[in-house]
Amino acid sequence: MLISLEIRNFLLIKQNSVNFTKGFNAFTGETGAGKSIIMDGLKLALGGKNYSNLNLNENKTTSIKAVFEIDKNIKEKIIELNLSIDDDYLIVERQINHKQKSKIFINGQMQPLNIIKQLLSDSIEFQENFEQQELFDSNYFLKFIDKLGVINKDDLKKTFLIFKNSKVEYQSLIENSKNIKEELETLKSKKNKFDALRPKENEYSILI
Repeated sequence: MLISLEIRNFLLIKQNSVNFTKGFNAFTGETGAGKSIIMDGLKLALGGKNYSNLNLNENKTTSIKAVFEIDKNIKEKIIELNLSIDDDYLIVERQINHKQKSKIFINGQMQPLNIIKQLLSDSIEFQENFEQQELFDSNYFLKFIDKLGVINKDDLKKTFLIFKNSKVEYQSLIENSKNIKEELETLKSKKNKFDALRPKENEYSILI
């Protein structure tokens, strides 16, 4: 969960801090109030494309710091990426100097850009104008739901396999029961014929 966002010297923002609460959060304001800049700052902190129009003075540095509570997803990614983080919070900071040189720090340690993207790949999702069209793509939608619901797909695959095998066994049982029913009807018909004829012992030989 995103706890806070601190922005310094980014486009129109000199300094701004935003604290997030658990649940639904929303930004409201007039056009040009800076709502989009806050979101762009968050994207930049999380490995987004560097800006070429920051126009910073020589003694100025753009700094964007995002703080996340370390949940199960992030903890698993930390282990998977072999990172050394013992804190309860994940602190991601992107710094860009006046020469447009960029650095990313994770809890004070400088890291490659791709690390932060992998680290938070299942923790945050951006949806912008017209991106809702992706929801019409069933593959994208399923991946989105899996990430949002933190679904363990391995357990789901095992459960589905059990269901699939059980369905095959059930269909086989139904087919066999039909065959058995038909065979019983045939035997019943033969028995009725025998009952109508009432054959006696050695009757066939006598008739010949």
